[in-house]
Amino acid sequence: PTVVRTCQSLGLSGYQQLRVLLARESALAQSASVPEPTSGALGAVLAHFHHVASGVEDMTALLTEDLLETAVDALVTARRLVVVGHGVSAPLAQDTAARLTTLGRLAEHQVDVIQEQIALSGLGGSDVALILSGSGTNALSLDAARTARRTGARVVALTAFSHAPLAECADTVLVTGMRTPSFRDEVVQTSRI
Repeated sequence: PTVVRTCQSLGLSGYQQLRVLLARESALAQSASVPEPTSGALGAVLAHFHHVASGVEDMTALLTEDLLETAVDALVTARRLVVVGHGVSAPLAQDTAARLTTLGRLAEHQVDVIQEQIALSGLGGSDVALILSGSGTNALSLDAARTARRTGARVVALTAFSHAPLAECADTVLVTGMRTPSFRDEVVQTSRI
């Protein structure tokens, strides 16, 4: 009875719940103390996540409150929002448009380059083109940014390089890159994040 009363004073329903919680904590402690594998599939997955985790501070080092507020305000208040990405960034642009739409911010993404240019040509001063380009040098992305600028739309760019040509075409530039930018890192890790 003393154990049951103690469990209840701790906010548990009784001894059984205490046993379950202790077993769970014991299992978590044991799994945390398992040495990290250095080979095999699990080793590859862990190495990937450790590599990404070690670069997170570098990826966000050039972001400021003002830049993010400006970008978010542009995306939220735009009458129309067209999301653009080519090459490796194309699936990311499509995913971004889908996620924004799911969150309640209707976003367009055109798979065909001609349809994309038509959509961008129809933008105006209260619209935004969000352009994703890891390198910031893709010719189609640069054309898209220039088309949007000609219409008076705001251009928000997300790239890994602050001195990329895309940065010169954009009103707001969000730079997120890892400290060791390689094509493999961009394709496998950075671009997705």
